[in-house]
Amino acid sequence: MKSLLRVLGIVCVTSLFAIPCYGFKRADVDRLKNTRQCPGCDLSGADLSYAYLNGANLEGANLQKARLIGTKLMKADFRRANLNRVLLWGTPLQGANLNGASLRNAYFKGAWLTNASLILANLASSRFEFVHMEGAHIQGANFSNSFVQGLWLNNSDAKGANFSGINKFFTCIFKDSNLTNVNFRGSYLGRVDFTGANLKGVSLRGLEVRRSSLIGTMYLDTSGATIIPN
Repeated sequence: MKSLLRVLGIVCVTSLFAIPCYGFKRADVDRLKNTRQCPGCDLSGADLSYAYLNGANLEGANLQKARLIGTKLMKADFRRANLNRVLLWGTPLQGANLNGASLRNAYFKGAWLTNASLILANLASSRFEFVHMEGAHIQGANFSNSFVQGLWLNNSDAKGANFSGINKFFTCIFKDSNLTNVNFRGSYLGRVDFTGANLKGVSLRGLEVRRSSLIGTMYLDTSGATIIPN
């Protein structure tokens, strides 16, 4: 028996075509679905698609590579959770708390995070397609080196956020947002709406700003930037 388990373990780790070695336990998945309380649980690789988990407590949980497609997670608590490489397609996360969470290489598609809190969250190298974050709190959050095609951040507080190194930055709405000290270094800004935004401390030097709206912005400094109008 020990020999068999050893062989299975080796196959699981080394084979490209073997069943993935995920850490979640079925008991934890059932506990979460039944009670919506699973702080610190290991749910890595779990498929929680379309589950009803509004208000769930997942503080400090490990959800790396979890599938959260269409999962109802409004006002859920993900503080300091591991959500690296998670799939968030069509997922309602309105009012969720993701402060300090790690979402590196996450894939957001048609997700809703309006009024969510992502203060100091790490979303580096993630993919955002038609994602709503209106009214979100993303102070100090890291979006660097991500792919952005359709991201609504109207009326958000993004003070000190990092949007650097984004060379696919198309259709992003920052209308009436607080962008104080936001870092856009090395990013390509195409179809970005800065209308009425506070850009105090923001430098666009060396950047190409194409077909974007800069109407009514505050503290805008375009020195050294290439502005290509509509």
